[in-house]
Amino acid sequence: PGGVLLFLLLFFLWFKRATLHMSSPLEYARYLIRQRSYHKAVQVLEKYGFLDDKLWVSGLAYMKEGNPEKAMESFLRAKDLENAYYVMQFCQNSQDVENMKGELFLRMGEYNRAIAAYHTARNLIGISRVLSASGDETKAARVMAQYYLESRNPIAAIGQYKRIKDFERAGLVYYHYQKYEEAAEMFEKCGNYEMTERCRKRMGKRRTTVLAARQGEE
Repeated sequence: PGGVLLFLLLFFLWFKRATLHMSSPLEYARYLIRQRSYHKAVQVLEKYGFLDDKLWVSGLAYMKEGNPEKAMESFLRAKDLENAYYVMQFCQNSQDVENMKGELFLRMGEYNRAIAAYHTARNLIGISRVLSASGDETKAARVMAQYYLESRNPIAAIGQYKRIKDFERAGLVYYHYQKYEEAAEMFEKCGNYEMTERCRKRMGKRRTTVLAARQGEE
């Protein structure tokens, strides 16, 4: 009888563990974590839609595998700033890591450290986000305008300058791309009448050149 009872007890424990993932997937995942079966826990959490928990456990799994960069990425996506900060010290320097540092410090409200990290990563969009979060919309817009200019998107850059009423810089972009009429309007708005007059002279020369070309064709 004692052997039968022991068998029944062991069978009950096995059955409970085997069916735990169906009755309580989250509890089963926690059991797997305690057993250090991180990848199995990730599979369970993903299957049943516990995505934030899945990301957090993925971070643990990557740490176990000696991949702090992927661990930091997972913890950031899981919004676990404490663990992300902890594993940061083990990460190798790279552009991706600096971008993650920027994101981490931004979420922590450490704006100077965030800007430094994004600057190292040469991430102008990141720097603009930090400046915006810190309340400096003027600098944020100017940095975004710089990004658009480097991306050869002058229209978007001008839009950023107009948003903060920096008509001087908007005019300079128009002038560089030989949009003299639009440039003159911007310079007039900001009171730079010297550049306004220069644009009008350029417009006059262009009209003269166009007329001469038409007469030559006739």
